[in-house]
This record gives sequence, structure tokens and C-alpha cells, in this order.
Amino acid sequence: MKESFGFAATFIGSLTTVLLAVINKGNDYAVYASLFIIAGVGILFFSKMTKVKDESRMPFETRISILKRHEIFYNLKKWIDFDIRRIDIENKKRQWNIQTHMKIKFNVFLEGLLKELEKIKERRTVGDYEYWHVFLNRGILEYIDKAVKSGVNEKYCEIFEEYHQKSELNTAESIREILQNPLYDDLEKFSAILDRFLWAFRETHNDIHKIIKMNGRLEKALENWEIPRGC
Repeated sequence: MKESFGFAATFIGSLTTVLLAVINKGNDYAVYASLFIIAGVGILFFSKMTKVKDESRMPFETRISILKRHEIFYNLKKWIDFDIRRIDIENKKRQWNIQTHMKIKFNVFLEGLLKELEKIKERRTVGDYEYWHVFLNRGILEYIDKAVKSGVNEKYCEIFEEYHQKSELNTAESIREILQNPLYDDLEKFSAILDRFLWAFRETHNDIHKIIKMNGRLEKALENWEIPRGC
């Protein structure tokens, strides 16, 4: 359903373009081009609305199966297993900490989201904001604990999380907005939550080099620290 709003916005934008062109007596070609765009977008919009309507009529179990094929569970998993190993940082201590920390963090949340999908299948509801707030906090504590037990520098974890506090607050606020949307049913809300986590994970990857330049604090944290043996 959320995709249909994108088409609607484009449709309205195109219509506005035509109206402005007519009002301002713009170039005839611009008007015709805009009319062509409106026709094309209109067709896509109504076909998308039909598809969404058809999906909403599918059996609950079928829609759950579709969600299991969400991009976050496949493409992101491949990215974790491949791209994260390609992070090239001159300081090998820093590189090991970042790679290990990120892999554990992403895997903890991916496993958690898969479990939530199974819970939704049983209880038929996505839960409220407080439920997802607990989910976020529990995930953070779990992956930090696993990272430290895996040998990641504890001070490094603290510094890393300082940077991501704002991002996690934004994720929580986005989830609140999704859950309050009366136009989404429970499975559409969960799909939107998966989209939000996917975006947040990608932003984390894009911000790696900002994180490792945090006023030398990471270097100081790793001064007397060595990569665990066997890693």
C-alpha cells in the first residue's frame, strides 16, 4: 500500500506541472509531455492499486510467506557475509573490531525480526510501540554482550553506540509513525518496519568512515588491546 502513495504523489505532481504550464502559457511540447507522463503514471498507479488490493485478499499464511522473502532477509544477509569482509581499514585492530561488531549486530537483529514474523503468524498482530521499543533495546543489549564475548573491545562498543544513538532513536520514531498509520493492516505495518531496518543497516555501512574518525577516541581505546588469538 505504501508504494501506491508514491505513485499518487507522482501523479499529482505531474498534474500540477500541466496546470502550471497551461496557466503560464508555457511551451506546447511541455504540456503534451506532461500529459503523456500523467497517462503513464496513471496506468501504473491504478495497476499498483489493483495489485495491493489483490495481495490484501490473499490468505494470511500466503502473505507471511511473501514477507519471508523480503529483501532484508536475503540481499542484506548476502551483504553481511560478503561486503563486510571487504571493509578496508589501514589499522587492522580497528578493522577487526568494526567487522566483528557489525556482523554480530546485524545478525542479532535479523534473527530477531525473523522470530517476530513467526510470532505475528501466531498472534495475528504486529504489536504496539512499547513492544517494538523493548525489541530495539533488547537487541542492542544482546549484540553488545555477544560482541564483547567474541573479543570486541568493550570501550569500542561504547563509542560506537554513542554514534548510533541518534539513528536508533530515529528508527524508534519511524516505527511509532508506521504503527499509528490507520491505512496499514498489521502485515503492511510489519513490511514497513522491515523497510525501515533495511534502510538503517545500509546507513550504518555508509557511515563507517565517519565513525572511525571520531577524534582519535577509537585509537586510544585500542592502544593496549590486541586482536584475540584464533581470530
